[in-house]
Formats: sequence, C-alpha cells, structure tokens
Amino acid sequence: VGRALFPLALVLPALLLLAPPAGLAAALLGGGGSALLLWATTAIAGSLGWWAWTYARLGLSPLWALLYPLGAAMMLRIVLEAIVRGRRVVWKGREYVTG
Repeated sequence: VGRALFPLALVLPALLLLAPPAGLAAALLGGGGSALLLWATTAIAGSLGWWAWTYARLGLSPLWALLYPLGAAMMLRIVLEAIVRGRRVVWKGREYVTG
C-alpha cells in the first residue's frame, strides 16, 4: 500500500499549491461561479502572505512570493519525471537501480 501511495504523496503538495491559481483562472474564464472565485482569491492571498513573510524572514524581497505558482509547477514537473523514470537512475554514464 505504501508503494502505491508514495507517488501520490509526492505529487499532492504541488497540486495543492497549483489548485488556487487554476481555480482563479477557471473562475475568470467563466467557470465555477463566485464561490470558486472567492475560494481561489482567498487561498492565493494566504499563500502570497505566507511566502512573502517567509522571504522577508530570510532577508529576501517579498516580491519573490509572486512566483510561487512557477515554483510549484517546476516541483510538479520534477516529481512527475521521477515517477515516470521509476527506480532507474543514470549518473555520469552509469545506470543504477534504486531500492
């Protein structure tokens, strides 16, 4: 069961971060209605606040928070590529099989 659920556990954080921007886009394009628009804007505001606070605490510009959907999309791509690749890893021309 753990092996079957592990890929889902890898993908879930990125999907949760991307759901509000996708919901906002859908609401602005006429789908989902006002409830989706309210949920998406509230969730995005919370995420932006969290990331702005985190970047400020690290001494970085809080404006980097605006790029959090891009980071989530990249995380999703990396995780999906790892899932597709499976247990085979190639490094410096050598192939390894993990676990």
